[in-house]
Amino acid sequence: MAAKECFTELSDIKPFKTSWKIRVKIVHTWKQFTTYTGETIEMILADVAGILIHATIKKQQLNKFQRLIVFGEWRVIENFQLTRASGKFRATKHTYKMSIMNSTIITRCQSLSNDFYVDLAAFDNILADDVLNEHILIDVLGQVVSVGQMKTSSQNDKPKKRLEVELRDTSDQRLSCTLWGKFADSMWEACRKEERGIVICLLRCAKINTYNGDRSVSNAFDMSLMLLNPDYTIVNEFVGK
Repeated sequence: MAAKECFTELSDIKPFKTSWKIRVKIVHTWKQFTTYTGETIEMILADVAGILIHATIKKQQLNKFQRLIVFGEWRVIENFQLTRASGKFRATKHTYKMSIMNSTIITRCQSLSNDFYVDLAAFDNILADDVLNEHILIDVLGQVVSVGQMKTSSQNDKPKKRLEVELRDTSDQRLSCTLWGKFADSMWEACRKEERGIVICLLRCAKINTYNGDRSVSNAFDMSLMLLNPDYTIVNEFVGK
């Protein structure tokens, strides 16, 4: 009889070794470039318990692993490095961040769930001063109830489109949201097409901002993922309320 495979939950992995073996779903990916690391592929991975972790693949490893990095698919990952998560744009609440190594093994596996494991922040908690850490990105879900005018503003000394929208939750709490660049374009087009309908916005990896004591959210550059009226169970439940 074949030995049963043993996997560690993401809540239990620690940096004292690299020989972990996990089974995870790729729930978000994006490309990133910094002068320090160069080009990388960034991922958010989720295990079946819904624990999320940020993982990165360096440029020199892209040829080996890129074909295996497919949004929405499950993978088994063995042998990886963990370091403490830090910085102003932490993609998850996990204490650690994962780095893929040359010795890492990534293999396909069967789907364990159709869930996309969003970690929604309540509007009340976002708007409160002392509940959420502004350096940790959050997931936001709300109905678009008002849309401002498309404007052009400076972001990192470059002109970029900017759109202000207001979201509401199921208790009619309101939250201001600023969208930049392609996110602004996508929202503008969706609201134009659904002029008499409902637009539900799911913004993954949103950044909390505080200005003059007021809190709002925005996309965090290309780290964020915005889905409008997606056919997700959590969105359908939101509309049903």
